[in-house]
Amino acid sequence: MLHRYPSTGKVDRWLLRDGDNVLEMDLPPLLTATTVEPLIAFAEQGLGLAYIPNFLVRQQLADGRLVPVLPGYATDRKVFRAVWPSGRHLSPKIRVFVNYMAKHLFPEGATERKAARSHSQEDATERDDSRSAG
Repeated sequence: MLHRYPSTGKVDRWLLRDGDNVLEMDLPPLLTATTVEPLIAFAEQGLGLAYIPNFLVRQQLADGRLVPVLPGYATDRKVFRAVWPSGRHLSPKIRVFVNYMAKHLFPEGATERKAARSHSQEDATERDDSRSAG
């Protein structure tokens, strides 16, 4: 079962990880939908496999209605963007919303983001220390 983007008509390809490589799979469509809800419902009924981001089926996975398939190979590392008009400053309300969404939609990525921020802050501190020592 495949998702077709209504804005472009393109079919969402399945991304499978093979070590460090990510392969885009072109699968024959048995069913195509422009929203994920029917794909989730059909998967829950056992009518096929669906390639759905974890955050959209978190509850179904938790209560056992769905189970992960190919967990060592499947990846949902796609771009998810929060956008606002260019030229405008990011208001505090929007910043809080973006932080909330990042924390709750992608909790597994929150740890990675914190580690990356911590590492970049350590690098900046080291650079500052080396400048003051020189």
